[in-house]
Amino acid sequence: MKALVVYYSRTGTTKKVGDAIAKALKCPVEELSDPKNRRGPIGYARCGKDIVLRRTVDLKPLKKDPSKYDLVIIGTPVWIHQPSSLTRTFLQQNSKKFKKVAFFCTYMGVGERYVFNDMAAICGKKPVAVLGVKSIDVYRGSYEHKVKAFAEEL
Repeated sequence: MKALVVYYSRTGTTKKVGDAIAKALKCPVEELSDPKNRRGPIGYARCGKDIVLRRTVDLKPLKKDPSKYDLVIIGTPVWIHQPSSLTRTFLQQNSKKFKKVAFFCTYMGVGERYVFNDMAAICGKKPVAVLGVKSIDVYRGSYEHKVKAFAEEL
């Protein structure tokens, strides 16, 4: 099965998990980005405003075409029980290109269940597998067993 990992990561936490999944599956990665600066306190506030208003954003062009893959594994940080605005935009713009999807997220407290339900509703596809990883586990480096189990499930 030909797979692609796609994620957005503001702080690098979701990137670590996405890159670990791609390594376990030996597949390519596409990191979502937009022209806005989302770093620091101002970027954090911008992200919060986008989420509260459920906005989509202008994504930079993708390097890889999701329609060329049997499975697209989509990752996001959890922002107020929702996927990031960049992830939301990606899902909306590309939903017709997905054959199968799997989701992963990183989160501080709770919210992964809401995020996965929201992501499935946005793209109109039920995920074949999901993975939620607490940010503290990423910081401690104690998430690799979860990534391995997720990769095996796929």
